[in-house]
Amino acid sequence: MTPPDSGLHTLLMKPAMPSLERLVKDRRFAIENLVSISNKSRGVVPFHFNRMQGDYWKNRTNHDIVVKARQLGFSSLPLAEFLLEALCVPNTKVGI
Repeated sequence: MTPPDSGLHTLLMKPAMPSLERLVKDRRFAIENLVSISNKSRGVVPFHFNRMQGDYWKNRTNHDIVVKARQLGFSSLPLAEFLLEALCVPNTKVGI
């Protein structure tokens, strides 16, 4: 019997999606792995925190007031978080 092709074996052994437990516990990880956004050239790309978003995320509280500067991604970040909450938290009400 011949050994399995190492490339195919490696492909089959890698999980297709991040662990569900980590997606539930780590909101930043969930946003960066499940949410896509449009870039400036209208292409769809994965949502990755930029430097300013990462700093805000690390230091945020439940009482933050963000003086919003243009083009820093602060509109995208809460929208991504609200999207996950709407999809994952039962009885969440959403308005469009």
